[in-house]
Amino acid sequence: MPVLPLTFTLRLIENALPHGRGPYGVRFDRWLPNGIADRITLPSSEPGAIVAVWFERCGYVDGGFIRWEGGRHEVEPTLMVRQRGVDAGDLCGSVMVEDVPEETCEVVRENRVGHDLYTRLGKRIVTRVLYPAVSNFLQVLRSYHGQHWIPELAKWDSREQSLGAYCSGLNLRWALGDTTGKFVPTELQVTIRLRGGSREFVTEADWSELRTNIASGLAPSPAADMLRRAHASADHQRWRYALIDAVTALELALSEFVTRTLGNESSLIERLAGFADLSLSAQLVAAAAFSARVSKTDLASALNAIQQRNDVVHDGWHPDEQDETVTDQVSAYVHALMRVVGTFIAGPRFRFPSMYVGSMLVRDRPAQV
Repeated sequence: MPVLPLTFTLRLIENALPHGRGPYGVRFDRWLPNGIADRITLPSSEPGAIVAVWFERCGYVDGGFIRWEGGRHEVEPTLMVRQRGVDAGDLCGSVMVEDVPEETCEVVRENRVGHDLYTRLGKRIVTRVLYPAVSNFLQVLRSYHGQHWIPELAKWDSREQSLGAYCSGLNLRWALGDTTGKFVPTELQVTIRLRGGSREFVTEADWSELRTNIASGLAPSPAADMLRRAHASADHQRWRYALIDAVTALELALSEFVTRTLGNESSLIERLAGFADLSLSAQLVAAAAFSARVSKTDLASALNAIQQRNDVVHDGWHPDEQDETVTDQVSAYVHALMRVVGTFIAGPRFRFPSMYVGSMLVRDRPAQV
């Protein structure tokens, strides 16, 4: 049976600096990979599939520095060996799938979008071949090599976009003999799933309050900053990180709450020494009882979030890999925990808007009060 070769290109430019000069992908020291010649073959658990990745040596010289730009091959080797912090840009790659039935190849060659054979092949390539290998490769670079600015490879989610749209975003292309084409198994469809938070944007009253708070010296505490991280993780639906960050924010917030409540009264702090020996769940219940600002519903969900975080940290549970029913439950628990954490942090009420809720028109303008 024929071998089906595919190529893809993954944009690694998500967190560019304000001046517009990177980082654009992986940053190298006095060297840049030279395309396929320096490719890395990635391990694959799928029989008969080979995945490889590489960086094209693209860019131009600007004021003595190499600037990345796709399609321009003006990198001077003599300058490259003297420069640190050279951006590699887009990640290129290939997928070789062996023993693809001739009938399936013919469906691909004829671009029969939506055909069952095309769709099944696309799902296999995306979920069992490309994503596991490339995602792990990027995570190794992000973690062990400190390239934390590289965006993670998003996992295909049929609730967000069609299989064809996902493949199109990767610029997947096939080659069969002398014929090439875009690998688009299904129609291009993107589903906009409105998350909560449309009423959480800054209002006129918020702006007035902000003026007062800034004048009084308001600045985010460690708990507030960690809660911000949890909110960002939740908004991106990275539930593993959202659980970890939200529980860490809770630990910091409870510590700040106790310190703020008792002040420097050493005798009171000494009598509370046993509080720190309680489990985090017990500490939360006790603090919630005394603060009288936490709803029982949110408290119950927050306790469930703590348990899920423990499952992630201690048992290796991966909430992001669960079905929609489970992730929706995790989302509810995380957002409840974030609301609870916010009640223990000094300052204005915490808001949790979503960056995915864009501009919209309301039916009627609320009456001025």
